[in-house]
Amino acid sequence: MRFPFALLNKQPVGNLLMRRTRHLVSCSVVLLAFLCWSGTAQAQPVTIQANTEPGDAFGHAVALAGSYLLVSANGENDNAGAVYVFRQTTRGWVQEARLTPPNAPAAHKFGHHLALDGQTIVIGEPQHPRPFPATGAVYIFERNVAGAWVLIKTLSPPNPGIARNFGAVHLNGDTLLVGATGADGAIERQGAVYLYGRHHGGVNAWGLVTTLLAPDGAFEDRFGSIEQQGSTTLIGAPRHDSASPNAGAVYHFTRNAEAPDPWDFKTKLIASDGTQDDAFGNQIIMQDDLMLVGASNADGKSPEAGAAYLFARNAESRYAWQQVAKLTASDGAPGDQFGHALAMDENLIVIGAPRHDGLGHDTGALYVFARQAEAPWKQVAKLTMPSGSDNDAFAQALALRDGLLLVGAPGAFSKTGAAYLYDLSKPLATELLSFERLTHPDQGLPNPSVEAILQDREGFLWFGTAEGFAPLRRLYVQDVSS
Repeated sequence: MRFPFALLNKQPVGNLLMRRTRHLVSCSVVLLAFLCWSGTAQAQPVTIQANTEPGDAFGHAVALAGSYLLVSANGENDNAGAVYVFRQTTRGWVQEARLTPPNAPAAHKFGHHLALDGQTIVIGEPQHPRPFPATGAVYIFERNVAGAWVLIKTLSPPNPGIARNFGAVHLNGDTLLVGATGADGAIERQGAVYLYGRHHGGVNAWGLVTTLLAPDGAFEDRFGSIEQQGSTTLIGAPRHDSASPNAGAVYHFTRNAEAPDPWDFKTKLIASDGTQDDAFGNQIIMQDDLMLVGASNADGKSPEAGAAYLFARNAESRYAWQQVAKLTASDGAPGDQFGHALAMDENLIVIGAPRHDGLGHDTGALYVFARQAEAPWKQVAKLTMPSGSDNDAFAQALALRDGLLLVGAPGAFSKTGAAYLYDLSKPLATELLSFERLTHPDQGLPNPSVEAILQDREGFLWFGTAEGFAPLRRLYVQDVSS
C-alpha cells in the first residue's frame, strides 16, 4: 500500500500512538515521493508469572488497584481454583500470596470473578455446589497488620434454593454487590443482585442491606453484571428481551436515603440498534458521567462480531442517558466477542475480543480507543498475544488503572494461562516508514527506513535511521490529502 509523504509521530496512546499525515513534501534540494509502510512492531509487556500448569487457566479473571493486582487460575487443582496476589515493589511485581477456597474438595471455579479495593479482596465462585448445584459462594479477604491475606467472611445467598450462580462481584469501598444471574425473583431465574454493607449489622459483618431486581425481569434474563460509582448502580441483563429476544438491557438504580428502600430503580437502557441475541449488558463500566456497555454478539464491522455502546449522562438529569457512540473493531469478524471485556480510564477505552482469529483460531485481541477532538473516540491500537496460538483467549479479562493495563489470556500455553501488564502511557507500537524513491543532488538519507523525525530549535527536520540522522532544510509542506 502506497501513501504520499507521512510523518511518524511517536506519542503515548492517549495522544495517539502514531499519525499518518497525508502531505507532499518538497524543497529546493530534495524530492521525497511515494512512501510505503513497512510494518509494525508491537511493544513487549511485563509478563505476570506464577507456578501454574496446563489446565489451570491463569488469567481467567484479573483485578488491579493501588499497588496490588490479582490473577485467578480457576482451573487449578482439578477446577477448585486459586487466586494469586501480586504487589508492586522496587523489584517489579512480586507474588505476595496464593489464595485458595477454604473448602477445596467442594469448591468449583474459585476465582471466576474478582474484586479489589484497598486491602480488601472479594472472590466469587458462582458454581459452588453446596447446598445445591451452582448455588455459588463469595469469599472476602483482608490484609492484616502482619501482611497476610486472611479470610474474614464467607457469603452464601440468602435463599440458597432460589439464588443460583451467586458470585459476580463488585466492590466499592464499604459496599459489595453480588450478582446471582440464575436467582428467582418475581419470575423464576430472572436474576438478582444482593447489596451488602461492610459494617451493616456490626463491624466487618458484611450484612445484607437490600436485594435489587429488574422491575420487568423475565425467565433467564441473566440480570447480574454490575457496575457502581457513587450513588449510581448499573446492572446488566444480557438475555433480556428488549427490542428483540435476548437483545439485552441495562438497569439504573440510585441511592435514595429518604425512600423506604434506599435503592430506587430509575431507568432502563437498550441499544439503539439492538437485535436478537446481542447480549447488550454482558459487561458494564463507568467513568464519571460516561457509561460503556458491552454487547459481545452485536453486529459490528461484520455480523455478530460484537460492539460496545457509549452513553453520556444528561447534564439536566442524573438519571437520563444518551447513546453517543457505538464502538466496533476495525477488523471485526463473526464470533470475535468484541465487548466481552471492558476497561476505561479518563481518556482511554480498552475492549477485549477474546475469540478474534489473529495469530491462530480464537487467539484473541484487544483494541484501544482514545478520546480526540476531531472524533470523540477513535481506535488507535490493536494488541495481540506476544506469541499467540489457537484458543489463547487473549483479552478475556481486562483491568485498567492509571495507564496500566492488565490482560488475561487463560487459554494460553495449553490452558496454563498467562497475564500481561502494559503501560499505556508509552507507545505500544513502532511503525517504520520506508522511502521507495528518493532523489537528492547533494545528500541523501543514510538509510531509506525512517524510525524517527525530529525538529530542532531552528525549525529544521532531522530524519533518524538505523545509520544516523540527516537534516532537511527549507522544508515546505503542501496538503494533498484531498
